[in-house]
Amino acid sequence: MAVNEQARSRGFVKYLQSAYDKMTLDPQALVANAVGLSKEDIDWAKSQDKRYPQEGKLDGKGDAARHLALGFISQRSKNPKLALKASNMREYLELDNVGRPMDIFNNNLGSTIKASSYEEAEKIIDEMINNNKAKFLTPDKSNQARGYN
Repeated sequence: MAVNEQARSRGFVKYLQSAYDKMTLDPQALVANAVGLSKEDIDWAKSQDKRYPQEGKLDGKGDAARHLALGFISQRSKNPKLALKASNMREYLELDNVGRPMDIFNNNLGSTIKASSYEEAEKIIDEMINNNKAKFLTPDKSNQARGYN
C-alpha cells in the first residue's frame, strides 16, 4: 500500500510544530533539561514555598523549602552531581549576596534527603526547617540584611 507523500509531509509538519511548541528558550529550563531534571520535579520544588507563610518566600522558611526540594530533586536526575552543581551555579546569575550562601547551603543539604516520594521528602524538609538544620532568615532579619528598613 503506497503512502500518500502529501499526507506524510503534512503529518511531519504537524509533528515538527508540536515539538516546536513544547520547546522553551528559557535558559534555566534548558539547563534543567540537559542535566535530566523533569518538569514535574521542578514544578514540585518551586511550589514548596506555598506550604509556608508568604512573608518567608524571599529568605525565610518558604525559600529554604524550595532550595531543600531543589537539592532533593537533583539526586533524582540523570546526573545528580551535575544537577546539584547547576543548581548552585544558578545562584551566581543574580547579585544576591544575602541569599546566595543560604540557598547553596540548602541545595546541598537537600541533596542528602533520602525519600521515595514527594510526601516523604516534604516531611524531611519540614523537619530540617523546624529543627533549624536549614538556613533561613526571619522577615525582620531579611529586611535588615537587604536594607529595606
